[in-house]
Amino acid sequence: MDRTEEDMEMRLLNSTNEEEQQLVDIDTIISRIGEFGRFQIINYIKFCFMQIHLAVTVLSFVFISPGTVGWRCTAQGLRKHGSICGNGTNIGDYPCELNRRYWEFTEPDKTVTASYGLVCEQAWKAPLLGSIFFAGFGVGASFFGWLSDSIGRKKVFLFCFCSLVVATFLSTFASSYTMYCLTRFHAGVSCGGLSIAAFVLANEYIGTSWRSAASMYFQIVFSLGEVVLALLAYACNTWRNLSLAMCILSLPSLINALMYCPESARWLLAKEHKQEAITMLRAVARVNGVTYPDELHLKSPTEESNSRKIETSMLFSNPIFRIRLLVMLLAWATCSNLYYGLSAASASSDSAGGNIYLEFCFSAMAEVPGIVVAKFALDDVRFGRRGTLIMCFLVGGVACLMMTILKLSALRTFVSMVGKLAIAGAFAVVYVVPMEIFPTTLRSAAIGFSSLSSRVGGVAAPFVLTLVSIGPQAPFVAFSIPALLSAAACTKLPETLGKPLPESIQDAEALSNGTARLQQEVREQGDGENETTA
Repeated sequence: MDRTEEDMEMRLLNSTNEEEQQLVDIDTIISRIGEFGRFQIINYIKFCFMQIHLAVTVLSFVFISPGTVGWRCTAQGLRKHGSICGNGTNIGDYPCELNRRYWEFTEPDKTVTASYGLVCEQAWKAPLLGSIFFAGFGVGASFFGWLSDSIGRKKVFLFCFCSLVVATFLSTFASSYTMYCLTRFHAGVSCGGLSIAAFVLANEYIGTSWRSAASMYFQIVFSLGEVVLALLAYACNTWRNLSLAMCILSLPSLINALMYCPESARWLLAKEHKQEAITMLRAVARVNGVTYPDELHLKSPTEESNSRKIETSMLFSNPIFRIRLLVMLLAWATCSNLYYGLSAASASSDSAGGNIYLEFCFSAMAEVPGIVVAKFALDDVRFGRRGTLIMCFLVGGVACLMMTILKLSALRTFVSMVGKLAIAGAFAVVYVVPMEIFPTTLRSAAIGFSSLSSRVGGVAAPFVLTLVSIGPQAPFVAFSIPALLSAAACTKLPETLGKPLPESIQDAEALSNGTARLQQEVREQGDGENETTA
């Protein structure tokens, strides 16, 4: 009898040891059920449509509130002020000294600028609309980024999506400039939260080997959204019709999201909803047509250390996270500042014969090569995440410096385009890096704060361009400084190539310790390849 009891105890002990050995993290489970299977593809495509809606909304101000619109003199104005009126339609250079009864807008309902008379002494109100939207975007990104880490990605995503549709619909019927400003701020807040939640939801179910590609292609879809915006603006004859078309375009995606939108299994696990996370992962396995590995036991990041309470304030109180966040804030602000600044600086090239729709399409498609090149460098062991980001900032900064010494117009246009391609690549990479250097419970908040700094950089770009009053090269010198500083700052980031997403604080902190080890492995791999070649 004693012998039997002893054998049973031994079998129980062996079984317990086996279970402990089979305790795995969520990335191991995802690698078994499919890193980019049918479930992830369907989920990814759904959020790609969301990215198109975001591009259309974010950049709609280009067509809705342009700085210059067409005008012409009335019959009475032609008789009295023929020398000022010119022949037919004029663009910009408004006859502000004339009474408004002597001139009129050629398309008074085409833009908000014409509808509300945002010219002459009111001209400052047109660019203010863009600043108001980006201010709202920053508020939404920081607040909803924190909120999605607290209450879940799904709730924030659905709320912000519904809020954006309402804001776009209300803007269609804005009866005054003030009301339109309010609706644009409302739309900006909604877009800020939506962009964070959609990006995180689209990527947190994707496995390690596909994550960088998915993140980069997400940015290419944004460029496609810019082309869709140009087509919509060309088809719609008034800004109200364009706003209504944007609203209608988003309804199918909204209905689809309300019918089914999966919560992030990583967030569920981080918030100790382990059984719900397992249920979601089983659903992923079922859709992917594979069997869930019941022999593996999912490890919760909170099981590693219950003594350390995770709060958003840890982004600032933890010295490792604080340095990473500061680098990300600088990198995101620099990307936005250079991207919009170089776009505005090259807008005078008039490469498309003055056709704003073609110019906008060409500008959007020019971003794609930079993103593609960054994608290949991102997964190359010789560059990795950190090296690619440093390279993009260096190329962008040097391109800006070269603009200060080049005189030939064609060469300046080429160098300016190279700089924009580099910054477009950097913009895509900075979305990948915070996903991989912060733990799950701080990830959305970190991206939210980074996005807020990006909006600050975008708002600052027009003011940097005003430095042309000091000298024609001054803006490019100002653009080059943050780019070169960002390149230097990014050397403080850990390399995350090929590593799983950090779930706990310990996982994220350990990345810094593993960077030197990864560099040594890369060098050894290169030496091995050289020996094989020899």
